[in-house]
Order: sequence, then structure tokens, then C-alpha cells
Amino acid sequence: MHVELVSPELLERARDFGFTLRQNGTRTEVLDDEALLALGLTELVEQIRAFPGRGDSDLMIYGSQEALNLRGPNMIFDIK
Repeated sequence: MHVELVSPELLERARDFGFTLRQNGTRTEVLDDEALLALGLTELVEQIRAFPGRGDSDLMIYGSQEALNLRGPNMIFDIK
């Protein structure tokens, strides 16, 4: 299951680190362990994977909600 995180700041950091961006630079590809570590997201993904049925979750970063909406239906969770 994909988990999409909307954060223009994290997308910019991913770009700065040289990670591959998709959809004309509006999102990352699925982040591997190296990318998660570099962006400080390892603990977040571990917490998501601890939920029942989410053990195989992976993470992508979007620069805006609009870019995510173009991909289709989604659910929003505000974790500020």
C-alpha cells in the first residue's frame, strides 16, 4: 500500500538530495530505505507499518494536494 505525504518542503529536500522525481517533478518515486533515512522519515514509516494490515506500506512525497488529487481518490490525515 502506498502512503502519500504532501509536503512541499520535503519534496524540495528530496530534490536537493538528488532523488528521482516523477510527474514533472510533483512527486518522488517510492522512497527506498536510503531515501527514508536521508529525509528523516524512517521512524514515521516504521510506525505506519506497525498498524494492522500496513506492514508492506511504502512512502511517496507529493509537493501539493492538487498533484496528489490528479492521481485519483485519496484520504487526508492531518498529522501536524
